[in-house]
Amino acid sequence: VDLLHPDLNVIPGSDFTGSAGDGSPVVICDNHGTMIAGTMTAKINNSIGVVGVAPGCVVLPARIGISLGPPCNNGWTGVLSWTATALNWGLTQGARVSSNPNVYGSPSSAVSAAYTATKTGGMVHFAPAGDASQNYVEYPAAYATVNAVSALSPSGTLAAISSYGVGLDLSAPGETIESTDRVSFEGYVSGDYTFMSGTSLSCSYAAAVAALVIARNPSATPAQVEQRLYCSARDLGAAGYDTQYGYGCVDAYAAVATLIADADADGVEDLCDNCPGVANANQADIDFDNVGDACDDCVDPDID
Repeated sequence: VDLLHPDLNVIPGSDFTGSAGDGSPVVICDNHGTMIAGTMTAKINNSIGVVGVAPGCVVLPARIGISLGPPCNNGWTGVLSWTATALNWGLTQGARVSSNPNVYGSPSSAVSAAYTATKTGGMVHFAPAGDASQNYVEYPAAYATVNAVSALSPSGTLAAISSYGVGLDLSAPGETIESTDRVSFEGYVSGDYTFMSGTSLSCSYAAAVAALVIARNPSATPAQVEQRLYCSARDLGAAGYDTQYGYGCVDAYAAVATLIADADADGVEDLCDNCPGVANANQADIDFDNVGDACDDCVDPDID
């Protein structure tokens, strides 16, 4: 991430590729991270550029790959242990949300273990479903501990480039997104801003909404943050959960409109609870009317 970009809320991070550094670009094609950072934390009310989803939050960059090129087409190479080390380091730095805007060709036990350990430690994780237009969620998004995010077009439909499938959790804008580019003549273009499409942008959009939820609910657990994102998401496609949009498009306003609470202490937060006044951890709803049986005056499935 370009630490010198005047429109970014970013602090020095670390380089895990063997190049001593603070997470800044090293080679000519190290452009992707700056674009992703702007989606999340580009500054607000500074009279320049764009605004991120969570402009009051900061990005802590971790360089976990070496970009290939030119041409600069977001290709990269790396060692999977770099990702695992970066995740564990992030937890020690106090990070609460991770956005890994990359896709890997295969699973890794070390990376999976790092995602599990850091989620247990309090981090919420996001990764892109992939840009192959296929019915298959890529790693690391395919790990159960990572929120997989598909990309939406401006019209709210699944972007043509976006992958999807079993294990998808959420969807978010990811087509023709304007964000920060490396300053001056470096980066994708000669200016300081550019446009891009892809699930790496949508996953970062969703991660930024999670950051807003945590800012409003600092003591929230990862499970509570994820519940809030799922239950506040705007349903798209088939009613309820589906494998193209997950639980729906993340909705920042709905996600932070109320504080996270669990009035009946049943482990299901009130916004998600079909009967928030009576403990009903299994959310039983025999007549499928979205009113939990514990609260329903008429639970006969044969009566409308």
